[in-house]
Amino acid sequence: MTEMRAGKISIGSTTFISLYILPDILKEFKTKYPNIDIELSVDQSTVLKEKLENGELDAIIDNAACFCEGLAYEPLFEEKILPRLKE
Repeated sequence: MTEMRAGKISIGSTTFISLYILPDILKEFKTKYPNIDIELSVDQSTVLKEKLENGELDAIIDNAACFCEGLAYEPLFEEKILPRLKE
């Protein structure tokens, strides 16, 4: 990505990720790469995977545990889920 100075990247994500996780990630990305346009596709995980396999998307950011042959995976972060209990 460091060699890319301008262009477009097509990213797919689920609704939850596009609303709660991507805004900060995309803001940082646009700061580092201001001349790269981001095209965001929001859909269900299965649809996004098909679009990625068909070349309609360059990458997907998803929380589904689907490890499919021929796709590379890179964890962005680990999420801690904690219960809240009444005392």
